[in-house]
Amino acid sequence: MTDTANQLKHELAAWIRSLVLSESDKPQNLIFLTLHFCHPKRDIETAKETLRPILAGLLSKLQNKKWYKHPYKSLTIIEHGKLHILHAHTILNIEHKTIEDLEKSLIKTMNNQKAKFTFDIDLSKSPSAKNKCYTPKQNHLLIKPVYDLQKLSQYIIKEYKLNKPYIDTSNLFTSNMLFQTYID
Repeated sequence: MTDTANQLKHELAAWIRSLVLSESDKPQNLIFLTLHFCHPKRDIETAKETLRPILAGLLSKLQNKKWYKHPYKSLTIIEHGKLHILHAHTILNIEHKTIEDLEKSLIKTMNNQKAKFTFDIDLSKSPSAKNKCYTPKQNHLLIKPVYDLQKLSQYIIKEYKLNKPYIDTSNLFTSNMLFQTYID
């Protein structure tokens, strides 16, 4: 890898950290969510429209009913898996909330959601065995705390070609970008 690509890699990692962390935040406030869609999505917009109500429901239960004014910081990447099936990764900063708060909010969201989904919470520090390429019967959300933000940044960066004159980030959304329709 060239010096320019390495420099770009470091700048991207710093940018990712700045999107999901405030200066006072620690990585233990971060949650990594992977949504596997039950029906293979062919384009990013369709995947985004499936993901948006699930995350909106979660945030409304986790924050409060005015969540859309200041949603928790998040970064979502919608990408093709090994079988070219789209899935979504979201890094969510839950600030002062706990995993237990998140789990309670997920259960409430599941019960009220039109787009039904199931979820698993994996608290292990090892890479998840459940995060394999598959198409579930219902939309499935895998939740993992972020233990190493540097490794997570590298995982995200590998999706982007750094040897091109520009980086196509059309599959990357911040919380403000994802929920713009709720704000307008």
